[in-house]
Amino acid sequence: MKKNYFETILGAAILVVAVLWIGYVKHEVQTNKFQGYTLVAKFDKANGIQKGSDVRISGIKVGEVTSATIDNNNYLAIVKFTVDKNIKLPTDTSIMVSTNGFFGSKHLAVTPGGSDEFLSDGDEVIYTQGSINLESIIGKLLFSTGKKEK
Repeated sequence: MKKNYFETILGAAILVVAVLWIGYVKHEVQTNKFQGYTLVAKFDKANGIQKGSDVRISGIKVGEVTSATIDNNNYLAIVKFTVDKNIKLPTDTSIMVSTNGFFGSKHLAVTPGGSDEFLSDGDEVIYTQGSINLESIIGKLLFSTGKKEK
């Protein structure tokens, strides 16, 4: 009987710790969202970009993707993202879909321009480059015959 009582208390304690841990993690995720301004970019290919993907400048996270949808008129991917309010991006800034390493996760790589005017909340980044499909490039390399035509 004492053994069952001890196991019940231990199980309840573990359950309480698990609930507290989940609450802590949820709180940290919500408070670590970037406080900044929202920008929009359109891509022909945005493979791997989704809500929560990083936005980086020189490899440092400065924001995150808030949504990725499709434009029904021209079928471009519309990506909305936030940038830290302390970082002012020139209007000629470019952005591309990039990968962490060879098989890593996708993120938006931002290259600030040199303009004296800056993007503000809701503006669109005009200069974009979509993702590169590595699988198709590798496939072309593997299956090319290398034979010369006569």
